[in-house]
This record gives sequence, C-alpha cells and structure tokens, in this order.
Amino acid sequence: MQINDHKSNWWLADIGDYLKVIANGCVMLQPIIILFLTLPFGYSQQLFLALLYNLVKFTSPAFSNMVIFTMLLHLFGNFSVAMPHLIFGTVS
Repeated sequence: MQINDHKSNWWLADIGDYLKVIANGCVMLQPIIILFLTLPFGYSQQLFLALLYNLVKFTSPAFSNMVIFTMLLHLFGNFSVAMPHLIFGTVS
C-alpha cells in the first residue's frame, strides 16, 4: 500500500521517513547514554542504561536500511509489484 502521493501531497512521509527520524534520534542519544554510564549510579541504574544503550546502538543499521527502503519505494513505487522484478527479473 502506497500512502504517499508526491504530486498532490508532497508533505506526506512514508514509513521509512518516520523510522529514519526515530533511528536518527536514537543515534544522537548514544553519546548521552555513554556520558551517564560514566557517572556513579547504582547497579540497577547502570544496568538499565547499559541495556538501553545496547538497544539504541542497533538503530544505526536500521537507519541505513530505511534510506534504502525509501529510495526503492521512490524508484519502484509499490513494493508488492516491484519485489518480484528485483529478485527474479522479468515476471511473465
């Protein structure tokens, strides 16, 4: 399902754009979490920050994948139609 009509609704974003914003915010959060990990917190608070950092550090590959997703979406339109052509060549 393509919800983005660039001719009349150029301001709409697709799911890749929203995920890029979230991933970018999480990547910017990483140095802040590292800074807090150097402060003298208790064990449970440091454990929480370490777990949060481990979750947040995997958003960088998600950002890269969403850039590719958005690029392919703009090139081919609907993925349900485009994907067989990308994988298997021309489909008769």
